[in-house]
Amino acid sequence: MSYNNLLTGLKVFRFELKLEALTEISFPNFPGIALRGGFGHALRRIVCAVRAENIACRDCSLAGACPYSVMFESPNVNPAPRMRGATVRPHPFAIIPGLSGPAVLTAGSIFSVYVTLFEQGIKFLPYVIHGFRNLGNSGLGRSRGKFRILEILCVDSEKEVMNAESKVDMDAVVPYHPETDRIVSRLMLEFLTPCRIQYHRKPLRKPHFQAIIRNIVRKLENISYFYGPAPVQYSDTINYDGLELITMDDVSVIWESTSRYSRRQDMVMPMEGFTGYAMYEGPLSQYYPYLKYAEATGLGKNTSFGFGAVMVKVIE
Repeated sequence: MSYNNLLTGLKVFRFELKLEALTEISFPNFPGIALRGGFGHALRRIVCAVRAENIACRDCSLAGACPYSVMFESPNVNPAPRMRGATVRPHPFAIIPGLSGPAVLTAGSIFSVYVTLFEQGIKFLPYVIHGFRNLGNSGLGRSRGKFRILEILCVDSEKEVMNAESKVDMDAVVPYHPETDRIVSRLMLEFLTPCRIQYHRKPLRKPHFQAIIRNIVRKLENISYFYGPAPVQYSDTINYDGLELITMDDVSVIWESTSRYSRRQDMVMPMEGFTGYAMYEGPLSQYYPYLKYAEATGLGKNTSFGFGAVMVKVIE
């Protein structure tokens, strides 16, 4: 079965939220941490029916139906064989901040946040809209910097989904269709935000091509398993022997470290990964579509915090 046929089994939807700072907004470290945390708290304030009772999501009888729980806690209820040992599922979304940190935005600054929703996760688009609107009203980060939504665009239709008057046009929403048919013998993969990949149970320190492709395939299969209409075995189309023919002829990455506080686990969590670029050479055509898909889904862990943003550039 070809990649093109398998692609019909999984859809992702990409959106750009254009925001305007109304007061000063401070990002003391990687902006994705504050954006994801603030969005989660704002959404929980809107939808949680038992918040006043101080019940943890994992103990709540409404967890399977609650948008906040499904999006942010993603409990692995009745664990499926694919992730039987995991307590949480992959989140149904990814966030990419349109700015790097640390940063301070003055009032009037325009900035973007990119949100990708995976397959059935498109039903959460109204909650993304209301969550970010609520966050803008209440304030972001320790400085409680306020912002407003100028517009929300569907990246792939290049049309306006919502404008400043809050008019929503769902007809503007179309799924991502990555380029799949191209002869590629050399490309550059840019790691725009920290990329953390576990490979052989250890953090990957250099972007070895085999580890990257295996991570993408596993991510796509997990997304299709939990959020698609049916599980899709993307690994069936991969020529793993061909990975040995791909060489990394130039690489420049640095290891970046930051941390976040997890209220759920009541502890400081390290967040680390590499940024930079790598050049690959060889028979890349069959792997190119998977790399393009990673531009939408993100690569590795913590993509809901904005980690793992990548960009593919064909050299020849």
